[in-house]
Amino acid sequence: MLETLKKNPEYPFLAGLAIFIYICFQLALMPTWTAYQRNRALKAQMRLSQDLFYQPEQEIQKNKNLDAILKVLRIDSLSFRNNTLSGIAFMADRAGLKLTEVPKRDSEWNTPVYFIEKLDFEGDYASELRFLDELESEKRGYIRSFQLFSIRSTQNLGQKNRTILRIYLEMAK
Repeated sequence: MLETLKKNPEYPFLAGLAIFIYICFQLALMPTWTAYQRNRALKAQMRLSQDLFYQPEQEIQKNKNLDAILKVLRIDSLSFRNNTLSGIAFMADRAGLKLTEVPKRDSEWNTPVYFIEKLDFEGDYASELRFLDELESEKRGYIRSFQLFSIRSTQNLGQKNRTILRIYLEMAK
């Protein structure tokens, strides 16, 4: 056998090459192949156990808690609006004006952060201007715009014209 190996030097080379390929496979490719198989097995387990993490009772409880918080905040927002409007009405009464109209909130005037109130006051021109100055200095809201106009009385000729102050007041929610 040694004589045939001495005559043909390709046989030891081929045997050495086969041993070299086997060692390379064991050192480099085998860990990669086992990691790939483990990854596939873990992904299959994840697919099977994916529904274990979903807990519908917990979702229902979270939704109930969030609804309760929103209800409290909505009530707090309404009380803030009522307190602000009553404070503005008190300021108007002190200035000699009367609050004649507070319409319902219009959805067009709502923004995610602010809501806009339209308020109508009736009184004389000087007191309306004093009230505007006082309202701006009190910082009860940001005055977006205002209108001063006069309504002529058609019922009685002896009655004075009514001066109306319409304020669009922006308040935080």
